Amino acid sequence: MPSREPRTRLTPAPLPQAPLDDAQRLACLRLIRSDSVGPVTFRELINHFGGAVQALDALPDLSRRGGRRQAIRVCPRPQAEAELEAARRIGAQP
Repeated sequence: MPSREPRTRLTPAPLPQAPLDDAQRLACLRLIRSDSVGPVTFRELINHFGGAVQALDALPDLSRRGGRRQAIRVCPRPQAEAELEAARRIGAQP
């Protein structure tokens, strides 16, 4: 039986350890709630652009360059703000 090569483990890049400011927290929520952005894409965008604010700014252009006829629907700011406020009301910690 031929020997198999050992599998290589892919280790995701570490997320930043600094606490998020309000703008980054809101942008993270908007990004993860946007169409076609799941956990893997979210992390790749954050790692590539250096933060959620920058990734959100780039998302419409990325979707068009990726061949989409319409830009990805980004979660509206008021919707994300309402979600963060609801979380604060029930005592969620950042």
